[in-house]
Amino acid sequence: QFYPELNVTELKSVAMGTAASIKDENKQVYPVSRMGAGRVRIDKALSSLVAAQPASLSLGAVRIEDKKVIYKEIKLRNLRPEAINFKVQFQGHPAFSINTGDISMGPKGAGILALKIAIDASKIKNTTEEIDGFVRLMQGEQEIFRLPVLAITRKVSELSAESLKIFSTSAADSDG
Repeated sequence: QFYPELNVTELKSVAMGTAASIKDENKQVYPVSRMGAGRVRIDKALSSLVAAQPASLSLGAVRIEDKKVIYKEIKLRNLRPEAINFKVQFQGHPAFSINTGDISMGPKGAGILALKIAIDASKIKNTTEEIDGFVRLMQGEQEIFRLPVLAITRKVSELSAESLKIFSTSAADSDG
């Protein structure tokens, strides 16, 4: 095994985090729900600088009225004997707003990537919509590692009645 020090989740993240997006015949990238993390590139996985736990951010079904904020932590592990630095970026659906910044790890060190994920319902077109993208770890203009992000959003509205009139054919039908 090339990475004997990694657990199963970290090994999975190395394969997923170095994958390439898959495009259709019109050069449009498939959504995360169809392609997963993408096409595995073993050569890139064997030279990965980092492993992550969890390997992806599946937010599940998210009910949203206006805006929702979700906090997630990703444990990162430096696989190299030298210190590494990354710029964190997000690429994906405009309804997502994910904090960006920098993260540094010492030689063979670890770090926590604390993410504040905001979802804006005004940027979601349909009542139920799949939104996705990638949290990207960059060095300069080069993507070094990425984590797929997926949520199934459902717009909801909070309705309440101030007064209620019941029309019925008899008093017995209107009871209750």
